[in-house]
Order: sequence, then C-alpha cells, then structure tokens
Amino acid sequence: MGSAVKAIYYIKKKFGYPTGVGTGNVVTTCGWLKVNFPKEVRRGCDGATNAIMQTMGADWLMFGPIEMADYVFPAASIVDTCILSAMAEVEVKPLSDTHPIFKVFM
Repeated sequence: MGSAVKAIYYIKKKFGYPTGVGTGNVVTTCGWLKVNFPKEVRRGCDGATNAIMQTMGADWLMFGPIEMADYVFPAASIVDTCILSAMAEVEVKPLSDTHPIFKVFM
C-alpha cells in the first residue's frame, strides 16, 4: 500500500492525471489482522485504508466487496468534509451543492 500512496503523488505530478487506487484486498488478505481482530475491527481498517488514499490526493477509490460500502462511504464522506474544510482557508469551494460538507455540517 505504501507504493500506491507514493504513486498517487508522482502520477499526478508527472502526468497530471486523476489518480485512484483499490485498497480492498489490503485488509482482506492481511492474515495477521484476520487472526487477531474481529470482523468489526477490520471494517474500521477498510475505512482507514481508503481514507489514507483520499488524504494523499486520490481522485477516486476502488473498494470491495460491495458489502463494505456501509463502512467505506461514511468514512469517505467525513474525510472529504475534513479536506474541504481545511482547503476553505485557501478559498477552495465545493464544485456542487451535493458535497458531503453540506450534509455533515449543515
């Protein structure tokens, strides 16, 4: 996952393309996590791995399986809201009135 995090930055810098990654298998294939923690804890890790990619500048996230949507979507919304509220200091505004910030803070 570390190389994917670095790739987001470098691909955007070198080519200017929107970037994203799929982190779904990070949690599901981590044997140590499966053995030592219950499923509920692993769901938090699903949200965290996607949040890391967002904070590093990913424009899109690919996750799976679809059952994780109930955990990943709220986490992604909160992260989007935090990023936008931080960017408000440099006058960055949401592109639409459907941005999560309007649901979280308003």
